[in-house]
Order: sequence, then structure tokens, then C-alpha cells
Amino acid sequence: MNKIFAKQFNKRALAFGWGMVMAMIIFMSTAWFAFTTTNQKISAEITPLSILEDYYKEQDRLIAYSETSSKLALSQSFYQLAKDSAIDITNSCKVINNVMVWNNNCHPNADFVKQKFLEYYDTNFNSFMLEYPNKMDITYTNVLENTTLISRASPVTFSSEKQGTFAKYNFTYNFEPSIKINLTEQGISLEDFESIYNKILECNKKIECFQKINLENWDISTESQGSWFLFKLKTKKPFIFYENDIENYAPIELNFIIEL
Repeated sequence: MNKIFAKQFNKRALAFGWGMVMAMIIFMSTAWFAFTTTNQKISAEITPLSILEDYYKEQDRLIAYSETSSKLALSQSFYQLAKDSAIDITNSCKVINNVMVWNNNCHPNADFVKQKFLEYYDTNFNSFMLEYPNKMDITYTNVLENTTLISRASPVTFSSEKQGTFAKYNFTYNFEPSIKINLTEQGISLEDFESIYNKILECNKKIECFQKINLENWDISTESQGSWFLFKLKTKKPFIFYENDIENYAPIELNFIIEL
């Protein structure tokens, strides 16, 4: 009887052992199937390529917006400079009938014109960039090299976080926006202001000479008013600029007086 019991016990133990092996095989197969299926779900939900495409599109939008803003800022700055008669109005310059007088103490100077133009540009460009739909903390450094305006920005970082089944995934993308715009191609010549003053000096206060001055980028008209001479100049090219928050598309005017 002991032999029979032992034989039956051995059969049951063997069956139990094979059952455990089969259970482990089924468990491992199920776990592997679930794991691979989950991985497929993660890769479908979190695709780095699609995220990078979104970053590239945002980068393109930002650069396009920056270039448009830069050109508008250039036009606006040129308008403001001409409105000040291209001189430092803080130097107590003489004014006749609300028009600035050009003389030895107050007249266009190339260094001042460049400096003032950049000051206006910094203010205008930053103002336009603040209106960008996706608010970003970006600092631009603007320099003028000959006739080229260069705007370089601090690095911009795009980042996002995605939740997967087992973990969170962080994605980042960096780039440094930069803009180069040729002022001459935009119809802007900062050298004109000092050049116009030098041409007037060559006339030695002779009205006939004033009336014969010919300028490449400006239409000019003159008026004699007794002891002084009024110059009214308009750019041959129209510009977009804002005056009292009203958008204008018109020539930029430059008015000044020369005393006789």
C-alpha cells in the first residue's frame, strides 16, 4: 500500500510540476504580449518627430514675425529721425515756426544719426515683439554695420512634457534667432542727412544754389521767407509708419530751416 501511495504521490507531484511550468509559460507569454503592446502604444502617443515638427513650425513663425517687425521698426525709426530733423533736439537748438534750424551748433552728424536711429529701433522693435502671440522672454542685441542692421537674440528654448504609460518624457529644442536686413534695400540711407547739410554748406547761403540741389532719395522744395530759407523734403519711396497711433503709407518728410 505504501508503494501504491508513493506511486500516486509521484504522479500527482509530476502533474503539479508540469502544471506549474505551463502556468509560468502562459504568464510569461501574456506579460510579454502586454509589454510589447504597451510599448507600441507609447511610441504611437509620443513621437519625437512630430514634436520636433511643432518646434520647427514655431521657430519659422517666430523668425518670420521678427523679420516683419524689424522692417516696420526700421521704417518707424527712420520716420522719427526725420521728424526730429536728424539733430539732437535736446541741445536747445533754435526753432522757427515749429521747424528746427540747421546751423553750426545743430546739424546732422553721422555718429549721432546712427546712435539715435539704433535707440529708436531698439524701442520700436521690442514693442512690436511684445505683441507676438506666444509670449517669450527674448533679448535682442542690435548693431549697425555699415548699411546692415543685425539683430541677434539670446537662445530660445522650446520644451514640453509628455506622460507615457510608465514615465514622463521631457523634450527640449534650442536655437538662436538672428536677423540681417540691408537698409539700402529698404530705401533707408542714414548718410543722407549729413550729406544734405554738406551740400547746403557748399552753397554758402546762395538761394540760387539751394534751388539747384538734387538728391537721389529725396524730392526737395524750398521757400524763401525773408531772413531764412525753408527746406521741405520728402522721400521718393513711401514707407509704413505710425503717427498718433494711425498707420500711414506715405513718403517720410524732412523739414528744416537755414538762416541767411
